[in-house]
Amino acid sequence: MGAPFIAFIRPLLSLVLFFAGNLLHPAGYMLAFIPMLEAVLPGQRDFYSLKDTFQSVYSCVFVFLFLALWWVIHFDLSIISALVFIAGSSGVMWLTSLAWRLGKATSGYFGFLFFWLGFEYTLLRYFPDFAPPSLGALMAKGGINAAWYVETGILGGTLWVLLVNLLVYTAFRRDGRWSFSTPRFFYLVLALLLAIAPVLLAEYLYSDSSIVHLAQSPWIEIISNNDIDSSAYAQRGEYIGLIGFWMGVFLAISVFVKQKTRLKFRGRT
Repeated sequence: MGAPFIAFIRPLLSLVLFFAGNLLHPAGYMLAFIPMLEAVLPGQRDFYSLKDTFQSVYSCVFVFLFLALWWVIHFDLSIISALVFIAGSSGVMWLTSLAWRLGKATSGYFGFLFFWLGFEYTLLRYFPDFAPPSLGALMAKGGINAAWYVETGILGGTLWVLLVNLLVYTAFRRDGRWSFSTPRFFYLVLALLLAIAPVLLAEYLYSDSSIVHLAQSPWIEIISNNDIDSSAYAQRGEYIGLIGFWMGVFLAISVFVKQKTRLKFRGRT
């Protein structure tokens, strides 16, 4: 298959998985990022080209554009929120691509987690009127028993979705090639356990309907609620968001400084 055909299939597959998450079962979100990671993470390392980076990210823009349009039509998402989602989520994938190309391989993996968490946290905390649905909220609204969010907040659900996507991707992808080996089988097992364990624990530990209702409430409603339990719940989610935000800032700065130092050293030699 040629490169243009593959470039077309990747965003189409991500869209199918996102819509499966919207219409069939929220588990679709746990695989929806894998085709986009395939577009963003592989490529020449230790090399930066604006054109190459844009080409690796444009398919992600396509996915987020159609997903935002779907939310505008079916979930009354405002046009401003849709534009914020498209720009912010595409920016996250662009930063992930830069971290992958200019830093270590793990910089791309961790960058994907931290940049996305920081993006959602910034909107939910400082611009709630323009915040699109978070991944954690989409999982809870989709019918998943997310009562365990009382321990992690909505952003704990977002981290959950991102980690499963990344683990499944890592299980099959190696050095720019699709392969599968016994050690990587454990990544797949870990992803499966991570996907189902929180739901099973929620069924066992949290049977109170009020807790389930709290977990399904938007973070914006929770942080404005004076109830002690909901305030603590929101605070736990904020910790995860803060860690993601500042780790993302640190990662971006370290990759930039490392690249500048490398270029300066090469110039002297």
